[in-house]
Amino acid sequence: MNKIEKDCLVFFFESISKTFEYIVMRNADELPFDNFSNDVDILIDKKTYKSFECQMNKIFIKHGFDRVERTSFHGIECYTFYNIKNEQSYSLKIDLFFNYEGGGVLYYNFEDVIKFKIENHNGISVFNPKIESYLTILKTLAAGGRPKEKYLKEFLKYNIDDNNELLDKCVSPTLKKYLIDIVNTKKNPSIVSRKKIILQTLLSNIKSNPIKSFSRLFYHYKTETVRAFKKQYIIVLVGPDGSGKTTLIDMLESDSINIFRSGTNRFKVFHHRPHVLPNIAHIFKKEINEKEEFDLNFNPHSENVSNPITSLIKLIYYTFDYILGYLIKLIPMQRENKFIIFDRYFFDFIVDQKRSAIKINKSVAILIYKLLIPKPNQVFFIKVDAQKAHDRKKELPVKSIEEINGNYDLLSKSLKNFDVIYNDDLHKAYNKLRVNFIKTISSQMIIK
Repeated sequence: MNKIEKDCLVFFFESISKTFEYIVMRNADELPFDNFSNDVDILIDKKTYKSFECQMNKIFIKHGFDRVERTSFHGIECYTFYNIKNEQSYSLKIDLFFNYEGGGVLYYNFEDVIKFKIENHNGISVFNPKIESYLTILKTLAAGGRPKEKYLKEFLKYNIDDNNELLDKCVSPTLKKYLIDIVNTKKNPSIVSRKKIILQTLLSNIKSNPIKSFSRLFYHYKTETVRAFKKQYIIVLVGPDGSGKTTLIDMLESDSINIFRSGTNRFKVFHHRPHVLPNIAHIFKKEINEKEEFDLNFNPHSENVSNPITSLIKLIYYTFDYILGYLIKLIPMQRENKFIIFDRYFFDFIVDQKRSAIKINKSVAILIYKLLIPKPNQVFFIKVDAQKAHDRKKELPVKSIEEINGNYDLLSKSLKNFDVIYNDDLHKAYNKLRVNFIKTISSQMIIK
């Protein structure tokens, strides 16, 4: 962590330690002076959530982290705070847990586990090692996973049968058996039946408190549905060959951990379209020769342009690819909170029709976009001098690049959420892209 992030985190823990009961779950050894994981997982009492959130937000705003990316999972509220200073970006991620729950069922509530807290050598509230290792394994199994070897090794250091109050309270016989079998066999179970664990736990929850159980289940599926259909992270980069789109996308991915506090697998990059449907030319021609392969990669304007009727058929076909792709590919990715990045998009059918070998009135293509194509949250037009773009990549002549730049200039003025980024200097262009990317995925915080 840098000094800006460290100072904020130190002040944050000093403040909450005076006011709230909490436990940092896992990877707390170096806190608050350093953090070796992407985020900080904190268990708090749900009754104090609103006041905790208010205090947390005030602290982060005070330290310049005045933008936040918010995501809700069942039983987890995730905050990635951003501090943008002189086009430099800093971030900290805090995940708030209220109980040990998942899939709409409750395994342990706050009162069950808070009694096991201790303080680490820096005064941070954590679980005692035995309980920490137990809960880590339980949470992984309950989610249908198999624990990593390092967590398994830590778990096996302790005798979980020895006065383990939490094991006794485990209401799923299947989950309890997995835990005991790990101790006896010293290895992971071969199969983990998450559905069985959830069903057993749900029935026990209902027996204990039916109203809260059904409310919890409803909230779980509501948040899952909302997250799937809430288009937060569909970002498009457009521009001619040689503008630097691919390089800039790679740079965003390389900042995944340090800035966006996520693994690189959170980024999902598509080229032009979702590709649920194959290229229309491949339907009628299964194999292409070497020249056609070369032209496809290095001479994108080489194909013969179709007549207007055929062009319209092609455009309708590819329109279905965007619609089906959104339903089949993008919605599940939104539910998983992915950053969905398109290198090019439907706009190519408007500004660079030669690439797709079509010729159709641009106003018709724009109308199809407005009526039928899923809209990205933000489009970044990466603009560079035509000669410089040609020098970088020789696929298109300078005149064609100038024409594409001009078409994108006009389009950026007529459609919403278009931002022009000049890429004459890669470092400056990336700094601007990163700042604007953060502004797209986050919102401004206001102290109420």
